[in-house]
Amino acid sequence: MPVDKIVNQPKTEGRKRAAAIIIKDNKLLVIKRHCENHDIVDYYVLPGGGIEKHETPVQAIIREAKEEVSIDVKLDKLLFKFVNFGAMEHYYLVTSFTGNVAPANEITTQEPTDTKDINLLPEKAKTLIIEYTSRYGI
Repeated sequence: MPVDKIVNQPKTEGRKRAAAIIIKDNKLLVIKRHCENHDIVDYYVLPGGGIEKHETPVQAIIREAKEEVSIDVKLDKLLFKFVNFGAMEHYYLVTSFTGNVAPANEITTQEPTDTKDINLLPEKAKTLIIEYTSRYGI
């Protein structure tokens, strides 16, 4: 089975989340976060967030991509999902979108091969993204 998988984890209890792995022109879109009350002050995340009660993971990603980076995404496929801090997280590949990414200091792109050099959280998503992009030459 390729990287597209469910990583076996314990039963979920927290709020479900969904995130977009947005790759265009061999660049991965990430958002830089800064938190002084955290063990890690500067880190990166993928566009995404909590799934509302009335939403599917797909609907949540479409909403979150619009809110966080001002684009309309077309999801390619579910790449993986796993439990993180007691909540199921869904990660979808996006290679096509419309609109212009919101210009902001915290939004950047990385070569997928360079993803290993940034502090992308959660770590399990980072590992699986590196595995996927290496396997398929992205």
